[in-house]
Amino acid sequence: MNEDDAPPPEGCSDDRPATPPKPSHNEAQKEFRITASYYGSSARLEVPHHVWVGATVLSLLNMFHSGFLRVFFEHFRALLEEANDEAYVCRLADYVRWIRSMYMFVRVERPRGSKRFVLGYVKCDWAFSFALRFEQMRLRLNCIPPVVLTKVEVEENKALRLACVGETDYERALAKHSDTRTRGSTLLTPLSAAIYGKDEESAMVLLDGGDDPNEVDGNGRNALHMAAWKGCRPPLFQRVVARIHDVNTVDNVGLTALMFAAQNNQLGVVISLMNHPGIDLNVQGGYYNSTALHRAVEMNYPIILAKLLSDDRVDTSLKDKYNYTPLGYSIDIGRYKCVKILREHGAPE
Repeated sequence: MNEDDAPPPEGCSDDRPATPPKPSHNEAQKEFRITASYYGSSARLEVPHHVWVGATVLSLLNMFHSGFLRVFFEHFRALLEEANDEAYVCRLADYVRWIRSMYMFVRVERPRGSKRFVLGYVKCDWAFSFALRFEQMRLRLNCIPPVVLTKVEVEENKALRLACVGETDYERALAKHSDTRTRGSTLLTPLSAAIYGKDEESAMVLLDGGDDPNEVDGNGRNALHMAAWKGCRPPLFQRVVARIHDVNTVDNVGLTALMFAAQNNQLGVVISLMNHPGIDLNVQGGYYNSTALHRAVEMNYPIILAKLLSDDRVDTSLKDKYNYTPLGYSIDIGRYKCVKILREHGAPE
């Protein structure tokens, strides 16, 4: 009997695993491919397909080769610490070109765990990802006023920066809201569009980037009109109103921000506007030459009405186009809660 045909010893089974087949040429190529991963000073670098790159000795090779460590650490820190914005924009493009052209030594085992390996001399972005470094550059770029970036960055450098580092937060917000229209097909300004869409994060970024809340859309409405119409949280509203030249500015039909807030039940905005030193509570406008009081009555918002009436500067005797005072108007259209509140404040018919 051939030794290979002999039965297994007593108490043993013949279920030993078969020798694993050798990988095909294509599989070996997959095992050998080096793609994105992070390279540091650690002892190993993990890449896809379970390939491990030993870096203990290789780090010494790379230390003395082409100023590897100086480029990836010293120059990188110096770039991020650049205080001059214009210089940073210029140096960023140069640095990106620099690191993308760098090569490094790697040791690749194939398959994993074997002693078979190759010592490769490959481009750095084949061995590890630049993503973290690019994001740090982008965050530093966010601190630069968009007008400076537009002034300094040449077209070739911009294309390289967008492809590698990506857009700044301002560019993202601008792109997101650069073609937003209302239901009336009126093209909004990017800042008003962000407020209209309840995207307060983008609105803050656009304000940081220097967008002017006084800029008007096709309806003559600025960012304050939009904030009063749609409402927003106090931090954003206060930033908008602080930069508005005139809080009583009217749109194309004569509506103020206070009127928008009153007819859209934006109590917080009404209170903020009433506390503004430049507010005029008695502006008349719109198709019916009405006041904020008339609009609160029309929309049947008694809480808004009561808040407006709590200010002694409010004139309850002003009449609209049809010769109605706020009380007379509330009686005419049957707003009985509003009638009661107006009478309690001594409003005339």
